Amino acid sequence: GYKAVSCSWDTTLKVWDLTSLTCTATLEGHTEMVEGLAALPGGQSVVSGSFDGTLRVWDVASGTCTAVLRGDMHEQFLAVAALDS
Repeated sequence: GYKAVSCSWDTTLKVWDLTSLTCTATLEGHTEMVEGLAALPGGQSVVSGSFDGTLRVWDVASGTCTAVLRGDMHEQFLAVAALDS
């Protein structure tokens, strides 16, 4: 079925089932507010950006973080974009 992913100030992402309108998973790993979210091509993974200075790649089906990219925050506000090559 169709799924949606949301991000929050509470440091988590939530996976939602759009048929039953229920939260099916809570993705944890960030230590600060999650400010940005983008779906990767193919729809199986998302990238989240947080004020903790990390980008995290998540496998939506398993709910696991598959990669963490660390860097200094260069602006007060954060944006995440997924680009197809």
